[in-house]
Amino acid sequence: RGESLAAAGLGEYERALALLGVLEEIGSPDAGETREALLKQEHIEPDLSWYENRSAAPIDRFDRSVTAGDLAETFCAMFLSGETERKLAAGGDDPFDASESQTLVDLALAGYEMAKEAMCEYGAVYEEARVTVWDNGSTVTRMRLATNDNNPCSDDELRAHVEQLHAYCERTLRELNDALRIGASMTRAQKARVLYEYVCELLDYDEAHRTHDPYIALQSRTGVCESYVSIYHCLCEMAGIPSRAQVGDVLGSDETHIWSVQTAEDGSLRYTDCTWGDAKSTSAYCWSDTLWSTHRPHRPA
Repeated sequence: RGESLAAAGLGEYERALALLGVLEEIGSPDAGETREALLKQEHIEPDLSWYENRSAAPIDRFDRSVTAGDLAETFCAMFLSGETERKLAAGGDDPFDASESQTLVDLALAGYEMAKEAMCEYGAVYEEARVTVWDNGSTVTRMRLATNDNNPCSDDELRAHVEQLHAYCERTLRELNDALRIGASMTRAQKARVLYEYVCELLDYDEAHRTHDPYIALQSRTGVCESYVSIYHCLCEMAGIPSRAQVGDVLGSDETHIWSVQTAEDGSLRYTDCTWGDAKSTSAYCWSDTLWSTHRPHRPA
């Protein structure tokens, strides 16, 4: 039966399904374990929980109780609605003093970086943000959040892009599984290296710095750090490797950079930078147990 299925051109996954049918027909004790293993791979739904559970009412007023998380949620809501500017009014019983303007700006920029990491993991990215505050001489009166996102899109369009990214990654994992390059018996480190090599081979760095969106990067096969991280993150999560994005900067550059932080089976952190690995054609930037001296995160992992 297996030889005839192979001759028909069926992949490993389809042949395994057929084999499961045979095991069940003959009452084999291996049928249950085989079915459980296959169910884990049968279909991977796009993880849209972050999208579904986001705050429906981002803040429009602020005082000292505002957190970077509040501002991150506001930036995310702006992106999801295609909004590139939002003005927030001071309110509440504990306003910021005028002398604390920079503190508020720093808090908002920290929120922006949190939003950028969340959006990158979600499958969509910001480019940059600007924060401006005004005061009346004694207290801060209002704040303006702005982004220079060049491709604002509607919620529906963004959701469609994310679903297509997830569908691509699901299909890629099936193909890697069929080619016996990746499998359930492999360790997280082994799977992470296969996916690292895949992404480095898939993309070329966009020297013009235009391709931030992973959906566009999949079509053009070029991208910058955000698109590398988004695609790698999606593949890792689907392969069972906990992963997240981390924003920071690198020595010798005044621009922000983003890379991946992953979790090994023992709970320890591992660091991967597909962008640098691709540029330098090396595996040194995959699954490192220490962060490289050139990389400086803006927030702890």
